[in-house]
Amino acid sequence: MLPFALLGVFLVSPSYFEISDIGVKINQLPDLINVAATYLFFLIIIEWILRILLNIRYFLFPKKEKTMSTINK
Repeated sequence: MLPFALLGVFLVSPSYFEISDIGVKINQLPDLINVAATYLFFLIIIEWILRILLNIRYFLFPKKEKTMSTINK
């Protein structure tokens, strides 16, 4: 949807996009990559913590196995 919205803005107002702005945005990419890597690292750490906590929960409170009598009810 975003590409169509940008195309609509460009068709209505061609001066919205300027060539000089493209160079500025390209020069900002290394900073954005560093920020994205930081957030990705944070998400990986959160995922590991949640998996460890889930394994601790399963160790302390194991899942109850369903028997045939409870399934047929």
